Amino acid sequence: MFAVLGLVAVVVFAAMAVPRGEQAPLTDQDIQELREDAPDGFVRQEDGGEFTNPKKVVDALAIFGIACEDPDYFTSKTDDQVVECWTGVAKVNFVVAKPGDSTFRSRVTSDPGSQRLTNLVLLGRNWALIAPCDVEYANSVQRAIGGKYLRQHFQKPSNC
Repeated sequence: MFAVLGLVAVVVFAAMAVPRGEQAPLTDQDIQELREDAPDGFVRQEDGGEFTNPKKVVDALAIFGIACEDPDYFTSKTDDQVVECWTGVAKVNFVVAKPGDSTFRSRVTSDPGSQRLTNLVLLGRNWALIAPCDVEYANSVQRAIGGKYLRQHFQKPSNC
């Protein structure tokens, strides 16, 4: 005899903790090695520091072996400088504030697109990386040049 006593449905929300994954935190030795390999005049800042334009971001990443292939440079509707490039896994965007723009960070953090759980955003002082489909790339950028994630949890989009 078989009796069904109840049915329980469980819904799991698959949000990932940002985005440390298998990556260990940087050790003092890692940071020192990054500083030694940095281009002249570049000092890794925990908060990501500042860049004058997207080309400078791409150049700094290249020193660390972080690819930004087929870069497409353009100016956004808000006059920010942008580069869209291929990581080997997905397209990402680096957005750099126009010089003297004191509202950049608040614009990025309050933008409805940035607020979506499926949009991974890494922020520097005057730049942002939007990389929803390549968490490992974002982690590599953070280890190399610094920055802080907009949120502590992230859900990879289903269209990646």
